[in-house]
Amino acid sequence: MDRKQRGFSIPELIVAISIMVVLLAVTIVNYREYEKEAKINSETQKMISVLKQAQMMALIGKKIGEERPTGYGIHLKEGSYALFADQNDDKRKTEVDKEIETFNLSSNLTIICSKKDIIFVFPEAEIYFDGFKETETLKIVFQMLNLPHKREIVIQPRTGKISAE
Repeated sequence: MDRKQRGFSIPELIVAISIMVVLLAVTIVNYREYEKEAKINSETQKMISVLKQAQMMALIGKKIGEERPTGYGIHLKEGSYALFADQNDDKRKTEVDKEIETFNLSSNLTIICSKKDIIFVFPEAEIYFDGFKETETLKIVFQMLNLPHKREIVIQPRTGKISAE
């Protein structure tokens, strides 16, 4: 009596399911890595936009109310950074300066930089780091805590160029 085979045998099903599980595991790991890279890239681009906004505000001499600040810049803090107007001409963030907006970093993301204040001074948007006019390039590093993922923002004072690497 010939018996017709209908469907798959148990060993065939086990092999097929095992292959699908391995492929799913690889996909999940790659997705998580992509997600971390996307978070760093997004935060880097956001800070570049804020830096360019400060630079543009200094170039056009944007007023706050009736007053024109000396310049505009960003102040780096633990877990965040702030766009501010330098209102006392010291080219660094102090209590008298007007904080325009604060930007919080995503969790597990940190900023590594040797300077805390980056100021663009009216009328030519000259760049000052922590109150001093600089000619050397400054790097701001975004890094995931305890992970190798990182991106750098490079500010070139001589040309005013702000870019990501």
